[in-house]
Amino acid sequence: MNTRQAGVKWGVNHKTAGEYCRQQIIPGAEKKGRGWDIPDNAIKPPLSRNRLALILDNIVQIKYGAAIDWETFGFDDSSLFDGCDYLMKLGCMSGWDSNVPDKSNFSSITITPRGEELINARRTDLQKGKLNVSVTAEAGVSIGVASGKISGTVSK
Repeated sequence: MNTRQAGVKWGVNHKTAGEYCRQQIIPGAEKKGRGWDIPDNAIKPPLSRNRLALILDNIVQIKYGAAIDWETFGFDDSSLFDGCDYLMKLGCMSGWDSNVPDKSNFSSITITPRGEELINARRTDLQKGKLNVSVTAEAGVSIGVASGKISGTVSK
């Protein structure tokens, strides 16, 4: 199917379907001349390229010992696990068992070179200012009976 047909099937504008193809998040989509040839059985990505890459990037951080609060990044279990299933279909990671979705298994996931490309594309977009990012941090300290708390948000 072409991007117009995919757009109708997925309930998005044909330009959005084309953008999914350009971002390489539609398995099997191939550039043909000025358009795209999309497999008839292709499904709409459950998340944007940025959100899919964020999942991968956070999995890398988990492998290095970071504790990730997925809700801080706007992921509930359903969207997170749907994203992981989709990333497996894309060939961006291996080691995820969709039959046993469990966040404690993230440390055993391997990010493939295709997954690294997705992460790097997101990082490039961040560096070029193409993505809006907001990070909130909070810290507290107690010394004897005195205590204090500071929090702040940084947006780019």
